[in-house]
Amino acid sequence: MAVLYPASWVDYAAHRRLFNNVQAYVTFIGYPRSGHSLVGALLNAHPQALIAHELFATRYFQLGFRRQQILALLRRRDQDFAERGWINEGYAYDVPGGFLGRHDDIRVIGDKKGGGTSWHLLRDPSLLDTIRRRMDMPLRFIHNVRNPYDNLATISRRETRPMSATIDRYHALATCCQAVIDRLAPEETLTQWHEDFVADVEGHLEQLCAFVGLEADPAYLAACRAVVVESPNLSRYGVSWTRKDVDRVEAMCRDLPFLARYAGSPVTIGERPAA
Repeated sequence: MAVLYPASWVDYAAHRRLFNNVQAYVTFIGYPRSGHSLVGALLNAHPQALIAHELFATRYFQLGFRRQQILALLRRRDQDFAERGWINEGYAYDVPGGFLGRHDDIRVIGDKKGGGTSWHLLRDPSLLDTIRRRMDMPLRFIHNVRNPYDNLATISRRETRPMSATIDRYHALATCCQAVIDRLAPEETLTQWHEDFVADVEGHLEQLCAFVGLEADPAYLAACRAVVVESPNLSRYGVSWTRKDVDRVEAMCRDLPFLARYAGSPVTIGERPAA
């Protein structure tokens, strides 16, 4: 960080004209493995939106980096991701005709790191005020929600974490997200459900663009639609669930409004079926 602090000032000075028209700062909140990467990549394909892939900007806010430095770090992260070939954990996030790594008229800028950002906000609630004060521009928080049974199953399997511990972590993040939403003005937050998004990419992406203050060209929407798999992965059926685990998830669905639609989702209790 000692090197990055002055280097980010140099990078900002070299590219400051790119940020002259920035009018909104976007932050993702939510949970790992919930579809944030997809939504961030599609928004980043817009010619006027730079959404860096997992810079983890909240770390830099906590370390005292200024607005100009954050902007420079987001631009650099976008460039680095483009140079890696738009690949992360085996998934390709390139939209044909998109603008990853080559934005020159940035109106909206932000960072896609939903789970990590939520953890930081959970541990330091004052960080929300820091972001607002430091950026000094309209804030837009995107909350992407996936069926918790599928989300929990994917996290548990990918991170080799016991389901009970995964539920503990998810519950803490979900509670934090609700607390953040409660502190934001209605126009500052948008909750989208992953299953709805993949079923109607163009409609929900158009809504998302309007939320952050961008117009969505039909050609851009169609290009994004073409790279999205239409059916979400029902990973809940690939793990074993105990009655206690299911009861805990059902309690979350009853307690948190954005999870209410998932109450009663079908799962297999006991040993998972043979492949």
